[in-house]
Parts: sequence; C-alpha cells; structure tokens
Amino acid sequence: MNEGSFHLADSTEAYVALPSVPAYQLGTSDFTVEAWVKTYSGGPVLGILATENSPGFYLLLNAGSIELNTQDGTSYAKGFVSGVSVCDGMWHHVAAVRSGTNILAYLDTVPTPMDESTDGNPPLNINSSNRITLGAVDSDSISNQHFDGLLSEVRLWNEARTAEQVSNDANFRVQEVNLKDSMIGYWSGIFGSTLDFSGTRNTGTTHGQILGFGDAPPMAGPNGETLFYVYYGIYSLEVESSSDNTWSPYGQVALTSTRYVVLNNSTILEGAKFSGERLKWSSSRGGNPSTGNLKFKIDSSDTTYWPTRQLGELCEGTIQPKDSSSPVNVRGTATPKRIGCGLVLNVGTGLVLDNNSGMAVVSPKSPAVPGHFCRYEGGKVFDMMDQKALQVHSAGTGHSVSFQDPDPTQNDLQSFEFNDSGNITLKSAAPSVVLGVNGSNSLETVPLSAADDTQKWLGLSDSQVLWNDLAYYAVLNGDSSNLTVTTKVDGNPKQSWFTFRHAVICESNALALTVSGGPAPGVPLSLAQWSSTNVNQEFRIDGGFLTHQQSGLVVLAQGDVSNGATLVLGDKASNKRTPGSQWSISANGPIFNTTMDCQTNGVVENDGEMDDTKVTYTVAITTSTAWFSGTSDRVEVQFVSRRANNRQESTEYFILNKREHTPPGTPFQSGRTDVFKIEAKKIGRVDAISILYSRDSWFWRSRWVLDHISVRQSDYPHGSAWISTSQDYGPFPYVVGGWEYFILRLYNQPMDATMYLDWDLAQDNIGNTCDWDHTWIRVKNADDPPVVTYFDCAGGHEGGTVLGAITARCIRNEVVLMSTGLPISPEHPLQPTYGTNRTDGVGNANVKSDGKINWDGQCHQIANRYLFACEPSTCIDNAPWIYQPNGYGIGLAAFGRYGIGFSTWCAQIGFANAPTETWNNIYSWVQLALGGERTPYLKKVLSDMLTFRDGVSLVQNPQPDGPQGVRLVKKLEDRGVSVANSATLLSLTTTKIEEMRGDDSDKFLED
Repeated sequence: MNEGSFHLADSTEAYVALPSVPAYQLGTSDFTVEAWVKTYSGGPVLGILATENSPGFYLLLNAGSIELNTQDGTSYAKGFVSGVSVCDGMWHHVAAVRSGTNILAYLDTVPTPMDESTDGNPPLNINSSNRITLGAVDSDSISNQHFDGLLSEVRLWNEARTAEQVSNDANFRVQEVNLKDSMIGYWSGIFGSTLDFSGTRNTGTTHGQILGFGDAPPMAGPNGETLFYVYYGIYSLEVESSSDNTWSPYGQVALTSTRYVVLNNSTILEGAKFSGERLKWSSSRGGNPSTGNLKFKIDSSDTTYWPTRQLGELCEGTIQPKDSSSPVNVRGTATPKRIGCGLVLNVGTGLVLDNNSGMAVVSPKSPAVPGHFCRYEGGKVFDMMDQKALQVHSAGTGHSVSFQDPDPTQNDLQSFEFNDSGNITLKSAAPSVVLGVNGSNSLETVPLSAADDTQKWLGLSDSQVLWNDLAYYAVLNGDSSNLTVTTKVDGNPKQSWFTFRHAVICESNALALTVSGGPAPGVPLSLAQWSSTNVNQEFRIDGGFLTHQQSGLVVLAQGDVSNGATLVLGDKASNKRTPGSQWSISANGPIFNTTMDCQTNGVVENDGEMDDTKVTYTVAITTSTAWFSGTSDRVEVQFVSRRANNRQESTEYFILNKREHTPPGTPFQSGRTDVFKIEAKKIGRVDAISILYSRDSWFWRSRWVLDHISVRQSDYPHGSAWISTSQDYGPFPYVVGGWEYFILRLYNQPMDATMYLDWDLAQDNIGNTCDWDHTWIRVKNADDPPVVTYFDCAGGHEGGTVLGAITARCIRNEVVLMSTGLPISPEHPLQPTYGTNRTDGVGNANVKSDGKINWDGQCHQIANRYLFACEPSTCIDNAPWIYQPNGYGIGLAAFGRYGIGFSTWCAQIGFANAPTETWNNIYSWVQLALGGERTPYLKKVLSDMLTFRDGVSLVQNPQPDGPQGVRLVKKLEDRGVSVANSATLLSLTTTKIEEMRGDDSDKFLED
C-alpha cells in the first residue's frame, strides 16, 4: 500500500510550522535531522531560523548539494557537500548529524564527507524561542526558501545517530512500540498527516496548500501479521442519531502502518489498544477527546449498525465524547487503498492527463506538469493536487469527463476498470464504454475500439536513470527530440526515464527512445511519440548492453560527453570492449557489467531439451513478509557470470511467473520463498543476476519488496551465490524497479551432509521410548561409513511426518551451530544426538517448547530452524501436505514458521542471511493452503488465525484442540471454508475438524 508523503509546492509556499517547545532547545548538544526526499529543486527540509542572524539550524538541499547550518546569533558553523545527486527526481534518504564539533552527512545511508566551515567556536548554541518549520525557513536570507517536492519520514533526534543506526532505520517507518525518547520530532507524512508522531506531540499549523499526499518512498511495508495491520487504513465514520435512527458523517479514524491511531486527522489517540479485533481508547488518557470501543471486521450482518449485510473492511461500536454522559453508536467503512501513482500517458496523442479548471484534458508533458494521479482500490482515479475524483458526466458514450468531489452516491460514474490492453472502462458500463480523447484534447466516453490508440492509457511511475560507461557519471539525456549522453546533473527531469515493456520513455517530455529509420549499424537514435506496435522503440538491457530487440544491434554512445555524445546502433560482436557500449539503469548510481563474449537476446518461458552444454540453475527468491510486499506482475531473470579476465557470459531472460516452482501457489506473494529450477546454457560460476520486472502492467506496477535471492547450479554443487537483508546493496528489504542488477556473494563451502525431516517415536539410539511421537531431523554425511546425527525436535501432537519428508543438502557443523549456538570443536565434540526430550531450548535451536503450543514455538518451529540451515533454505511448508506433521498449520498460526526470536538467535550465532521478520509467515501459509492470492476469503481467514494467535498468547497452557482452536475452526466454518480446506489449513484430520466443529468448549470465550 502506498501511504503517501507531504507534497509541497514552492508555488503555493506550503509548509508546516510548530511552536517552540523545550524539546527543541538543543543548545550545544548533538542532534540529527533525517528525511526521505523526492525533488528536482530542493529547499529546506527542517529548521529554526527566524532571520539571517538569529540562532537556530536548518537542513537545506539544493541541486547537487546538502547543507546543515547551525548558528548562535553571532556565529555560524556548517557542513556542506557538493557534487552529489539529491535533487534528481528520485527518492533519496538524507541524514545530517551534528556530533560534537563535527557535522556529518549520509546520502542513501552512505557516509558523505562534508566540508566544514565556521567563524565561531563550535558546537554553537542553537537555542531559540522561534518556531520550527517543516518544508521552509522563515528567514528570507536563503534564496531557496521553500521546499518543492515530496517529503516523508522527517525525523529530529537529540542525539548524534551513528552510521549503523542511520542504515538500519532508513528503510522502515518508526513503529509506535519502538519510539525512543531521543526522537523529539517525527513527521511521517502517512496519509498526508502533519501530526508530530514523536513523544513531543507538538501541534503544528499548515500554511499554504499541502497538495494532498503524494507518492511514498521505497520503504518496506508494515508487518503483515498482526490484526492491526490486517485492518490498517482510514475509516470514514458515521454516527447514529438517537432521535430518528439515521446515520450522518462523523469524521474518520486512521490506523497507520506505524501502529498509531489518529482521530479526525487531528488527534493521536494516547493509550489506544488493539486487542483481538477490538480497538479501545479512553478519554482519561492525555488529550483524547472521547472514549471509544470499535470492533473491526471483514464483513458484518449486525442489524444494530447495518440494514443489510456489508462486505469489506469495516468497524462498528461506540464512541462517547468527553463532555457526553452516554456513548453513541458509530459505524465505519474503510476508504479505498492506493494502488499506484504517477503520470498518465495517452498513447494515441502522446499527451498526458491533466486537470484544467476541473475538466479532464490531455496536455503536452513538461517539467512543470508532475505525475500526481493515483489509482485506488475500487477503481477510482484521483488528482492528488486537489483530492478530486475522475468522473464521467453520465453513463453511456459521448459524455464529458471532469474532476469532482469523491462521492459514494456517484460510484457508477467514478469507478473504472483497467484492462490488459490499456483501456480505462467505466465499470457500470463495462466493457463497452471507455475513456478516449476528442479533437479538443478533452476526455470523453467513447465506444470501445481496439484500433483506436487514443483510448489507451499508460500509467508511469518510479523513473530511473540510464547510465553509460563512456565517462564517469555519464547518463542518457532527452531534450525535445534530441538524444545525447551527458554528465549527470541535478534538477533535470530530462535525465529520468520510465520503462514499460521494452520501451524507454523520458519523464521530461513523455517521448520514447526510437531508432531513426531502418535498424543498421551507424543509424542514429532519437525521441518520438510512443506506440505499442512500433518495433523501433523496443529495447532491452541485456547483460550490460542496451539492445534493440528486433535487430539485436546495441546502442552506442559516441563523442564527447561534455558536448553531448550522440547515440547510434552498432554491431554487438565488434563492440564488446568499446567505451560507450555498456549501460545500467538504476535510481542511485551505475552498476556496470564488464564486456561480454557471449550474449543471447531472447526471453524463454520453458526449457528445451537438456544436453551436456546445459546446467540446472536453482533460484530461490524470498518476498518480504511485510504487508503489500508481493506482486502478481511479470518477473524475468537472467543469470550472469562475470569472469576474472574481464569477460562475461549470461543466459537468456526467463519468465518465472508461469514456471513450475515450489511451494505451489501464486509466486512472489508476501512472505513466500519461491524456488525455480531452470535448464539453461553453461556460462560458468553465476555471481550476478538481472531482474526485469512488470513489463506488462499498463496502470502502474505494484511495489515488490525482496528479502533474499540465492542461486545454485548443478555444475558447481558445493556452494551458492546469494544476496539478502544482511548485504549492503542499498537498504534491504529491497524495492524492485523496472530493471535490477544484483551482484551476488559467493558461498563456496561444500555441503558435506544431507538433512532429512523424519517422524519417529520419542527415542534415539541411546534413549528410551516416550509417550509422544516426535519430529526429528536426521543429518547423514558422506563418509564411508556414513555418520548419522539426530536432532530431536521435542514433541508432536499424536502424529507427525514420515521418514525423509524433506531432503536437502547442508553442512553438519552449521546444523550443530543452529542447534546449540556452538560449532563442533575439541571443547564441544560432535554428539550422536542433540536436544533429546529437552524443552528448555538447549540443543533445540533455542526454542523453548513443552510439546504443546506454548513458549517460543513447538516441534515444527524447531524443525524449520534446522531446515533453514540447508542450502537453499527450506521448511515444512515445502513438504507435500500429507507428509506434514499433524497440527503444523495450527502451530504456524500460533508461532509462525520459525517461532519467536529467530532473527535474534541467527544474529547471535552468526547466520548472516536470516529473514528480517521470520515470525510473520501466516499470510503466505494461508495462500498456500487455500489456493492463492485471490481466494475469496483469504483476508478473512488471516484475520481469524491472527485472532486465534492473540487468544492462545493469553492462555497458560493452551491445547491445539482447546477452546481457542475450537473457536478458530467454527470461524472457518462461518466463512464457508470446507472441512477439507480447514484440515489442510490447520494440518489436522477431517475427523478432528468435524469433532471440533461440534465442540462447545469455546462458549465462555469473549466475543
């Protein structure tokens, strides 16, 4: 979900001002200012500066520079860095730190040396009684007095943040539970709110017009596996009149991804608690204006609140204002969530969607026309500049289109569908009535015609930079129809490019990279209006070459960058080492491939026959567990081998979405690790991977967030190549752009053993039989004779798996390390068994378990920790359902895949590539068990399972078939989940499900 940011326009002189409070009296102490920014012209981010010579500070961005200035009224001390790319229309994280006498800067979490200057004796006393301003400074002595662009996650700390702290926190919004006393100002921009979410809670005043809430920075989404995040968003409230039982508007309540609750966009509710599905707050806490008790649901038939059954996310309950003697009934429905934001290009005219005094028109793209249109769930399109919704005048054809106030009573005229051919269809008249453009460049409703390109629309967002190796920081520059390679400079949208399918489109003018005439060596390239059928506009980044798709010729930059190098086509074979032949596309800097000996130019959906020139590549891709991290868009991968002698080979691109993979189900959804086996040509040791993403999404690609990628290959069986959250390749989790090139870390230690997931009685070769069946891990090495080591997973529930339900390669020493926290050594020699009948975490991968649902996890979480130590990592999810331990699904609901504290344990013992949120895997399990992302009751079932988790966490010794489990089974029955599907979801027998459906032990549980 795109939660937005502050959209500030210099033309409206928009900013937020907050009165001086004691927390801002920093004196000579250390402090830090940080923010995410997206701008071409910059301006002040945050500061206190009334006049040129008054005490205070400010963080200022200008084209190519970052400045943190401090002054005490007579002297100044500042840090200044120039020659950086910070005002280039891309999202950047900026942090500036005063630490003692030094001033430091970080750009995209990388330390950036600053030139420091002063005419005083730093650190200076910056105490001031003047107000603090966000997006501006009061002093007109600064020429760039107002920020112009997007701001998000603005934070002020009364400490000098370290490089590690800046890096660790940059890619995540600050959760309410993680709020620190040292944070004295926090303006997140979520939902466009100007509230201060820090403990200071300072109340600000908006000046000018903050233009809605814009695009959001490429940050990881919220943890998707608490009930709060199932329901988070904005809810429009209505109150019931006691006199005539009618309902009228009553403001809104917002649940933010940072776990704050905001009432009417003006009050952060203190002490608000979300327990189960119920939100409560009290007027006795802080400045809360009321007491509230709201229950959140996916649907409701409660006639107290709704005359008919309501579908979708909603809330219902009571609110009692502080000055009232009794509560009133309130109900609320979730406002649609944002899908994508950016520029909307009309294909037939080459013009872009615009708002001309309320009328929907198309206009020439210019730097002054920003991409500010957003698509929402339910099919509405908003102009974020004035919060108006696109609306047709009347159903049928021949009607005008304008921007109006969003109105549920006008849904038939404000709701659209977006098909796979680029048409925007009026939902109430689908598929016959679509939006087109008339001769006056105004939008109107027209009959659908596949041959009419003025009926096709393309949503473009997340522009990147095309880098070339002709010179340092050389980039593609589009000026009118002219096309050159010049030095990268700030403030220039002519150097920003969108990608769609195989087109490369300039942000400045919406024109596409084009071969001028028939493709042949020496033919120049230019810019022209994009057409979906023009093969001269189809290109592909292919192993470092920008290749014309039809001809296989490559794009070369020739000439002097200082004068604007020109672009021509060239033969690939004769330009392998030619300067100007290598290209890279990214937001924040070039990653060039070396020159190539062998390169293919195709896209492959299925493998051909295997022969001795081919090998098997196994690629595992882990999507972040954060909410809204997954995607259904097209994903292509290419394997690359960079050779030590400055030569390189790569495979074709392979489309992954329709390939067989494990586990089954829709790939690339939140929390999933999808493993693909691909037969392709032998290229040598893979140490890089290219990803092409979302080539067929006409209306903005979804924001896909990765946690981990690993590659194994059959001709190098002893090792793998990987990149993950632990690697400093930009901030991970990583938000994928249209094209990405990842350099992988090589892992060369040979796998010396095989791991088996087994089930057997609670015994081992030296132990005695117990009453419970146990899940076991068996590790067998390749010695002659082989040595077998057993790892007891401490209990089960009257059943388990079978011998060898999962088989994977591993290193025995690492499995012992996972078990005990200590490697095999003379002081700690190899044991024949580990963890036998232990429930205190010793020898059980640090999972405290009593064999039932309690403590950190149970036998299944212990087994999954061991399976994580394999290469590639695996888990019980990947075993066929009939071989999974009994009760695995219900245990997963209580503890997730790896149990509580797994990331901490991995960090403690040195497992560097552990996933960041390993407890949060219920969402992917529900998808797997019930059939994928589009299962109609998916989110409802997730809510039920999380309610179960919350319930068992409060019970001293819960049983899987106890009252909480019975309540869960009955909830699933109410949702229409069959006995068979419930059994699959909870890993219980159908007989057990039927027995629990008839149980009444849940009758005393609170609703």
